[in-house]
Amino acid sequence: MKLNKLSLLILTLITHTTYAFEKTSYTFSRDPIDVVILCHKKDANTLPNGISSVQRCVIGLRRIIIISAEKYTDDAEWCDESIFPFTKESILLEICQSQNIAQQALKQTRTTGWIYQQFLKLYAPLCIPNISANVLIVDADVLFLQPVAFLQENGAGLYAVGSEYHKPYFEHMQRLLPDLKKLYNNYSGITHHMLFQREILIDFFDHIRAQHNLEPWVAIARTIKLNRENHLIHSCLSEYEMYFNFVFARTDQVSIRHLKWKNIMRLRQLKRCIAEHYDFVAQHIYKE
Repeated sequence: MKLNKLSLLILTLITHTTYAFEKTSYTFSRDPIDVVILCHKKDANTLPNGISSVQRCVIGLRRIIIISAEKYTDDAEWCDESIFPFTKESILLEICQSQNIAQQALKQTRTTGWIYQQFLKLYAPLCIPNISANVLIVDADVLFLQPVAFLQENGAGLYAVGSEYHKPYFEHMQRLLPDLKKLYNNYSGITHHMLFQREILIDFFDHIRAQHNLEPWVAIARTIKLNRENHLIHSCLSEYEMYFNFVFARTDQVSIRHLKWKNIMRLRQLKRCIAEHYDFVAQHIYKE
């Protein structure tokens, strides 16, 4: 079907909207990739499979680093989460702006841990000693099944996309940076992994500092809203959506490339995904 100029314009607006960030060009490093995995005690049993899949499939891999409160494996380097410039408690205090409410929020262990991990991911490329300028954050439940590249020849990033949409993520983003909005109507940055490149992350943090005159982690925390009962909302922010939409609004150097992936709940699904040549899965596999 031949499209006229008006139809092409409408199609473009449906799929991609440009916002007010000024475009820039980054000087990307061609450093090999360091993979960072955050691990909670509940993930320790599946961690070896995740590490093995990264070793087999991440093209250009140098190091694998596990961030956790205690060491769970000898198959990768360990980074003690105590090196970061915040704690779960200090983040909650900035969110709640009240010691009493923060203490109550600590009892929401699943939500507080989920929020805390997002801050660790955002700061890992800047806090871990001698880390690469190209850091691939991989969720602990991800299994790569095929070799995957994350960098172009010039060092610019390659990004997979998902389809998730959760309105509170974007409401938080706009409180953080008014111009930071959902850039692609049909694409989500939530794919259970994210390539963080140091120059882009520093630029993102500089925009936050300029907007709020605060350290980025403090500003990110203070723009998280409690519900009417002063309780934390579980799905209240997304580090992946923030970074994904910022980088594509800020530069044309990076690219989307589609990977075949899915969330799975059963072991038999994993076997089928391997047979059907999926690139990776996010496994939520329980005993069958």
